[in-house]
Amino acid sequence: MRIDSLDFKIVELPRKERFTIATGSSDAVRCAIVRLSVERFEGIGASSANSVTGETPDGISASLNALKQKLVGRNFSSAQVLSE
Repeated sequence: MRIDSLDFKIVELPRKERFTIATGSSDAVRCAIVRLSVERFEGIGASSANSVTGETPDGISASLNALKQKLVGRNFSSAQVLSE
């Protein structure tokens, strides 16, 4: 199978209610909406930046851009394509 595209967009989504934990509160979340196309299949997912995991929108963008460069156009027969 061939990976045709990996696209993403960083968006800010408002929360229905304020989210509060011991380290702070937020009224919105910044996340990456990701779309991966493989031949006739398409998958959609999301990755949220947060202080708990240390992820940032810039870090998520950098990781997804690196994956995009490595994966788009590649053919694979198993999930082990990343180890090559």
